[in-house]
Amino acid sequence: MKKFCGRFQNDRGDQLIITEVSQDEARCDFISGESNKPIERPYFDNRLSINMKVEWDYYKSSIEIDLGNDLTYCLDDLDYPIYKALTLSGGISRPAELQFQY
Repeated sequence: MKKFCGRFQNDRGDQLIITEVSQDEARCDFISGESNKPIERPYFDNRLSINMKVEWDYYKSSIEIDLGNDLTYCLDDLDYPIYKALTLSGGISRPAELQFQY
């Protein structure tokens, strides 16, 4: 878990801050580069993007950030199994059987 922890920032100034809680769990905050504040998640009762639960995936090769309402942000270490993640790649997933209205 330690290799995924830290502060990651993109060119727009958006920040993903991952803090280790234990060897199998962490917490994540997302801070908008536009406002320098967490964003509200309208699909999840407008809860702020702070203190989101982070757990290992099944293989312990990537982590899953719980975005709420069965949405998960998957963060892969493209240099796996090197101890420090140098290149990160992400994607959003949800259970296939769930139907969402747009």
